Amino acid sequence: MSKPVPKCRLSLRESSAVTFFRGAKRDYQKPHAAKFQMISLDSNRIVVEELQIADSFWSRFVGLQFRRELPVGHGLLLVPCRSIHTCWMRFAIDVIFLDVAGTVLDINTSLRPWRTAASKVGRSHATLEVAAGTSQMSVGERLQVVRRDAHTTESQPLSPRDVSQSHKTHLSDSDVKR
Repeated sequence: MSKPVPKCRLSLRESSAVTFFRGAKRDYQKPHAAKFQMISLDSNRIVVEELQIADSFWSRFVGLQFRRELPVGHGLLLVPCRSIHTCWMRFAIDVIFLDVAGTVLDINTSLRPWRTAASKVGRSHATLEVAAGTSQMSVGERLQVVRRDAHTTESQPLSPRDVSQSHKTHLSDSDVKR
């Protein structure tokens, strides 16, 4: 008999969540209606209202390329990711580098198209991309991924089992606005 998975928020720090991000079995069908958010544990506020997670080679490769814009309140979390490029992008973005625990290591604001960026401080594990001028975070702030229920407006804790059952392949061809 297997042990039940404990309920917890999805954390880059938790070993089970790190295992999930580094190679859990994925379903590459069209994503379900699960919505993710990024919250700040320090200020207890929503940092990114609509969060997509790119955790496969292809979804990280495509990223935000070829989109016309990234609306305010939307973001893309690339896991694992130590550096990014903005080739084939049409707009500037703010780039937030996170460590395994979800702590902000470095912030690059208004990174224009056809540029590259990497964290200047420490080894980043994940990268959060948001619309230029909208990153209102500070270095050292702790961030957390949560799933928002479609029927209510409140955030709900996210366990690794919940994420794996939500079939969260995030960037399909229909998501890319040309």
